[in-house]
Amino acid sequence: MTQVYLLPAIALALSLTLHGIARNTFPRWGLLDFPERYGLRRVRLPYPTGVVTSSLLLAFVLGMALRGGKANLQDAGIAFGVALIALVSAADDLKRVSPYLRFVLQCTIALVIFLTGTRIFSITNPLGGVLPLDTYVIQSQVWSNPSVIGALFTIAWLVLTCNALNWFDGVRGQSSLSAVLAFIVLGVLSLSDRVGDTHLGTLALTFAAIALGSLAWERGKLPNVIGDSGTMTYGLLLGILTTYAGGKVATGFLVLGAPIVDAMIVTVRRIVRGRSPFKGSAQGDHLHHLLLERGWNDTQILVLMGVIGSAFGVTALFLTTAGKAIAVVCLMLVMIALHWWARRK
Repeated sequence: MTQVYLLPAIALALSLTLHGIARNTFPRWGLLDFPERYGLRRVRLPYPTGVVTSSLLLAFVLGMALRGGKANLQDAGIAFGVALIALVSAADDLKRVSPYLRFVLQCTIALVIFLTGTRIFSITNPLGGVLPLDTYVIQSQVWSNPSVIGALFTIAWLVLTCNALNWFDGVRGQSSLSAVLAFIVLGVLSLSDRVGDTHLGTLALTFAAIALGSLAWERGKLPNVIGDSGTMTYGLLLGILTTYAGGKVATGFLVLGAPIVDAMIVTVRRIVRGRSPFKGSAQGDHLHHLLLERGWNDTQILVLMGVIGSAFGVTALFLTTAGKAIAVVCLMLVMIALHWWARRK
């Protein structure tokens, strides 16, 4: 059990140190963000420090995978997915990648992760029983007989978590804060008697420590900007951990509820208005954009999202499946109400 505390402590120290170094060295290397892209008038900030975040996350993924001297196919698939999403996102941060190409790459990464063994086989029906997803199986010994329904569900879930965390980064520190809370909840759940997975719990708490180290440098007068390379990697790993834990989709939905529901609301509004769901507006459609327009500051928005994330995340530790379903509905109503209120003139 020593590693449960030791690895997160090491990860936090490394994250604080390396993000601090990035804060001072990135400007010298010309690695600065582009505020003019979003109509902002401010100094350029160190960017994308998410490459530090994703590098640390990948390093600990590889370290835990090789803890026994060798990695299995599932570990290799996860490492491949994390590495590729980090590279693609870093390229998008610096040079811009078509949103459609990013979407195709995200689906490809999710498919590789699914084929190598990280799958959602079933989901618990809140009305009783289990809804199997391992149907319409394709016979393949190499890929452990993958199912079509399971593949579609797992891919959709991983792509959703990736983009939800990324789209939630309109206020500096918001995605990292959401990731910290979500990783902590998943870590505590994994270590509890309900799951009893020390390896998964340690990994989740280690990721929380890395996100916390990044968050510490994303605030202040001249903060770091993590970019897609950080937020996308957070989202993918959170999707993987909820899948790895045996399909804890309801739990994952609650711990990532605010960014996921926000993303869903924005996507539906864009489609209804005849716009591409991949392209935002000049004013911004997400809740944090709307709150900023109403005069809220970054700190107030972070506190609100922190309260929502903590409240619904903690409930995931104690509720039954039916209780989680009710909590998901309540969360959706809260987010819809906040969107409605923020849009009022």
